[in-house]
Amino acid sequence: GLVDLVVTVISLVGITPVGTQVKALRALRVIRIIRVVRMHPGLRIVMEAMALTAPSLVIVLVPYLFWVVLYSIIGLNLFFGRCWYCTDSSVANRSQCMGEFAPDPTDPNTTQLRYWLPMYSTYDNFPTSALSVVVSSFAGNWNNYMYELMDTVDIDVQPQTNASAWNSIYSVIGVLVGNWFFIAVLQGVIIDTLKRKKEEVQGIHLLTEQQKEWLQWLSLIVTARPKVHPPRYSTGLRSLCQRIAQSSAFHGVMYAVVAVNTLILATNHAHPSEAFVLFQDVAEVVFTAIYVAELAVLLCGLGARTYLSDNWNVLCLLIVVFAVAFVGLKGLHHGVDPTLGAEVFTPIRLLRMMRLLQLFPGVRAMIRTLAHTLSQLVNVIFLMFLCCYTLAVVGMFFFAKIDVPDSLDLNDHVNFQDFPTALVETYVLSTGENWPSIMFDLGQTGPPFCSPELGDCGYAWSPIFV
Repeated sequence: GLVDLVVTVISLVGITPVGTQVKALRALRVIRIIRVVRMHPGLRIVMEAMALTAPSLVIVLVPYLFWVVLYSIIGLNLFFGRCWYCTDSSVANRSQCMGEFAPDPTDPNTTQLRYWLPMYSTYDNFPTSALSVVVSSFAGNWNNYMYELMDTVDIDVQPQTNASAWNSIYSVIGVLVGNWFFIAVLQGVIIDTLKRKKEEVQGIHLLTEQQKEWLQWLSLIVTARPKVHPPRYSTGLRSLCQRIAQSSAFHGVMYAVVAVNTLILATNHAHPSEAFVLFQDVAEVVFTAIYVAELAVLLCGLGARTYLSDNWNVLCLLIVVFAVAFVGLKGLHHGVDPTLGAEVFTPIRLLRMMRLLQLFPGVRAMIRTLAHTLSQLVNVIFLMFLCCYTLAVVGMFFFAKIDVPDSLDLNDHVNFQDFPTALVETYVLSTGENWPSIMFDLGQTGPPFCSPELGDCGYAWSPIFV
């Protein structure tokens, strides 16, 4: 109900003259998609459980914030005014970083302005110092931050390689305490609290551990399918095929064949010789013939109904069908690009390795467990997609006009200029990949990275978004 109220208020304000002029209100309209959560009970359970974990986070966040404040003040006093550099590496200090210079000595006619710019991490005031500590706590590019501190010399002095190598101790301690202790504890508290709150939302938090285990077994029993036994054949060809299909030696030989086939596929390489290509083609035909013969024996000895009742057998059947199609495509071509078969069918042929998992009962049990929890995993993935979708739209509203060519890390693949690229980038950021550098580019508000007159700058509050 509260979400509906917020969405309605934002929508009403958005159609007013004031709302159409305020970019933030237009961007907030994207939260309408949160209403999708109400349509699915599984999503609602996950969302409510996540909301209920917030009070428990305070227990860890308070000492962590105390650590950030303390370590930020230490960094502020140690590195104030030192984390800057001139775009012209030949100058010695800030007073010389003026005018123009030729970045390429071989082309003295091409010049550009000198700029005195901050490094990725700065400690000139408490907010920037705290941001640097937080980024290091999440182990985001912390080694680059350490190298920058190691190069610092003095206030308003051009950095020099390893001029202050002992400054690395500051970064190492920040990662040890901030990441290995506080962030690890924070993640543990989130996972444990999320599990308990999810049980409360589901109404099973009052059950004992034995009752919960019994409930899980009951769920497995309800979803399990009875094993289909093949009919018994006493004489004839089907009796012989049945004895072969049920023998351990037959399955051992087939596992060995799959292993050898996988090794041969792994020998493929760039620019192969004609002899090697011929060897691969002949091997593929031989192995496909073996798999077809195995399929015939199993269908004859077990019967189609018994054979198809096992999901592993269904996978093997599909692999054989694709293998035959691949061999046929390689043999016929009929004007089709011969590389098409390799591009399409080779990844499918590699699924033969999955058959080797049947040798490990523990792995099979784990796969069955994962399949049983697939519905819950889908809920989490879809909720993550909603978050990425929302942030991608917000990113397009605020960062679509950023000057990509003059940025340090933004490029044709990393930007917010269109929805597909923005969606991919928000997913990449959610994995923790290179997010400090992207945050640095999104937060630029002046030359040489952008021009405020052209409106292609970012926003100083970009760390909140990232």
